[in-house]
Amino acid sequence: MHYYEFIKAFHLISIIIWFSSSIYLLKTLFFHKSLLKIKDLQLIKKLEQKEIFIYRYVSSLSFVFAVTFGIVLIVQNSALLQSGYWIYTKFFFISLLAIAHHYIRVFMDELFSTELKAFEYLILFIVIVLSIVIFLTITKLF
Repeated sequence: MHYYEFIKAFHLISIIIWFSSSIYLLKTLFFHKSLLKIKDLQLIKKLEQKEIFIYRYVSSLSFVFAVTFGIVLIVQNSALLQSGYWIYTKFFFISLLAIAHHYIRVFMDELFSTELKAFEYLILFIVIVLSIVIFLTITKLF
């Protein structure tokens, strides 16, 4: 338990990086989709490289770290699993966030056929679900 607070800090840092990079990436994809109409190929190529880098090395890596540190926190403090249904509800919403993370990759692969509204809806979904997770973690309602 000596390192529990350090692991919790790294877990929170990973979560913040994961979601800020995911929302930034969605905004970049929105901009990229808008540029397709202008057909600025040089700028589009730079954006594609930046999007791939952010998804692979920032967003996905911080996702892996957030999940890993979360698992370590539960292993070190298994009493969390008996602390109520809030933790299982939190796991459900985290699963939804993981699906949303992988759905960003689908948007990257199918950029031409993706509607601009889809980016906005996914950003809104991520913000709402992340807010629910934070609310459940702090209040432990049930």
